[in-house]
Amino acid sequence: MTATEQDFKNNPLGTETTVDDVTDAFEFLDDWEERYAYIIDLGKQLPAFPDEGRVEENYVHGCQSQVC
Repeated sequence: MTATEQDFKNNPLGTETTVDDVTDAFEFLDDWEERYAYIIDLGKQLPAFPDEGRVEENYVHGCQSQVC
């Protein structure tokens, strides 16, 4: 495993932030714009997506934002 892959897998967003944390935040936030901004902020905490993961099988088809 490369250092980049290790950084990605051990990021606090994936190891310390739980689905319950996100759900709680969504309940606290009043509207969809605040929730959207929250999700964007969470995404900014992630390290760069490793090049090895930029393959067709990892695409989220139909998603407006494409990481790969």
